Amino acid sequence: MVIITINDFCAIIPILPIYGTITSSYESLRNTLEVKMMDTRLLKYFESIARNKNITRAASELHISQPSLSKQMKMFEQELDCKLFKRNTREITLTDAGKVLYKHSVQILQQLKNATKEMEDVKNVGLGEISIGAYVTSIPWLCEIIPEFKRRYPHIPIKIKEMGAEEIAESLKQYDVHIGITSNCQDTDVLKFTPVFEEPLVLITPLHHHLSNREEISFTDLDGEPLIFFPSNYHTRQITMAAFNQNDIKPNIAFETSRTSSIISLVASELGSALIFESHLNSQTEKNINIIQVNNPMIKRTLYTAIHHDRNLPSIIHELNSLISQFFISNQTSPE
Repeated sequence: MVIITINDFCAIIPILPIYGTITSSYESLRNTLEVKMMDTRLLKYFESIARNKNITRAASELHISQPSLSKQMKMFEQELDCKLFKRNTREITLTDAGKVLYKHSVQILQQLKNATKEMEDVKNVGLGEISIGAYVTSIPWLCEIIPEFKRRYPHIPIKIKEMGAEEIAESLKQYDVHIGITSNCQDTDVLKFTPVFEEPLVLITPLHHHLSNREEISFTDLDGEPLIFFPSNYHTRQITMAAFNQNDIKPNIAFETSRTSSIISLVASELGSALIFESHLNSQTEKNINIIQVNNPMIKRTLYTAIHHDRNLPSIIHELNSLISQFFISNQTSPE
């Protein structure tokens, strides 16, 4: 159990920045927090109930009994001299003071989690595990880079987690991975992105397709064509849809699937064509499909390495990040 005071966090998070006229509930909560010690276990209990909006679900998540959790929260409210929950509705909701505490409890608990992970990174330099969040299509060329790193540091295990762009960004922010490989440059105030290569979008068609004799097509050639798409939350889909909108064309979406291998199989089975990036392909898949260049130099994907701006990463993480950049500088080509 960890005990914290407000002073412990004054340099990290501005707890309860309330100005002007405030209610007695706010005053009571603020005054109590300033003079009493806060048990982070109770803060964790409070956060779980607030997030789940149900004490039974929170108790299950926390692995404690519901009566015990209810008792702890009543004691917490008594200690704060302030009501945090409204209990007269079907689901538990927060009072105004509870909303203020919830906003900051999320930040406090995440800061504690991040501090613990950074301390583990420092303590385990040369011994700990390196975690990478990456697109599935980046795995083949990561396998070309990692052997060199392992020659330098043979005893450091590396875990590669296959993720989409949103999950990579969230995992970096939550300190669940050290390095991300992504094409979605977002949250730049929190994450630092380094471009490593660009690749064009290509059209893949069945072998016996009316466009198969073409070396290059434009988006107007795809008007009415049955197409196979990634789901709407995939960055490739978003880039593709932007190109269709730019050309004022509504795509004919015949299938949706989240796996590149499934898209290629559907195309090979003559169920449609697809727009994908070159790194999705390999010598085996190319035997069963046609690959046609798309005449639109603006439709490209930039792949980045990403790290957290403020995370105190060991030097070996930065070394691995540099190895990835150097790999593409030396090859001057996108991986296939």
